[in-house]
Amino acid sequence: MAVLGYGIHGDGGAGEVVRPVVATSTAQGYLVLLSEDSTVETEAAILDVARRTIRKMFECCEHRPMDDAEFVPLVGCVVEAVADHAGEAGRGSGEVARLRGAVEQFAVDIYVRLCQGNDPQNADADEDAQTFAHLMKHGRWPQQP
Repeated sequence: MAVLGYGIHGDGGAGEVVRPVVATSTAQGYLVLLSEDSTVETEAAILDVARRTIRKMFECCEHRPMDDAEFVPLVGCVVEAVADHAGEAGRGSGEVARLRGAVEQFAVDIYVRLCQGNDPQNADADEDAQTFAHLMKHGRWPQQP
């Protein structure tokens, strides 16, 4: 299957669901599968939406600066939303943890890269990754010794 895009289904209320538009190979070529009762959802679609969302959040923060202690917990909301969605979709705890980890690592990689670009002389990838994890968990800067 190949994800072609995403469609919103519902009546405009809280019950709206974003579902991928997918194609499967047929003898005649590709057949697009999308209906109002379709529950087709792939791991690739979940990860793609999460990564696009996080990337856009970082881009937005470049134009509207926000303290990392305020911004990183918002990224954590996306990570948790992916985990919640995967769990509610019936995915096993191992798969939920793997999806959560993949999305979180994507965000950490962007954060570390930006820290390196902002202060190449003093950036430390491990320290920046630990800071990101702390900010996501606690919503405040780590205490300095």
